[in-house]
Amino acid sequence: MREFRTLPTSWDETRILDGRPGEYVITARRKGSDWYVAAMTGDEARTVSIPTDFLPKGKYEVEIYNDDPFLETQTKVGRATRTIKIGSPSRRRGQEGGSIELNLQPSGGAALHLKPLSDGIIIDKDFRGDALMKKMD
Repeated sequence: MREFRTLPTSWDETRILDGRPGEYVITARRKGSDWYVAAMTGDEARTVSIPTDFLPKGKYEVEIYNDDPFLETQTKVGRATRTIKIGSPSRRRGQEGGSIELNLQPSGGAALHLKPLSDGIIIDKDFRGDALMKKMD
């Protein structure tokens, strides 16, 4: 996948966000102002909640790469893009930060790239690459 060709090889900061030995792990790494998050699971499928409270306040574009056994591609990896806002109450939890929920396939994983955004037009894309433009508040 060409997106991984620009993945940094050295990091400014590394954090373990969650995990249980032998079951799953969620790790975040920062290079400059961008964050890269990886989630991996063992033999069982699971839903994981990736906390976002480690991010500085602001708007972020999140690229999500996740296993999808139904995709008719060689890698079976889907890509979705969405925006999140850190530092305002979460609609779901009523608190700052919130989380990003992902479904992980057995022996699978996911990778996220979180990039800070400035105010303006944001493009949201789903796994099929369909785009929806919207103005952020």
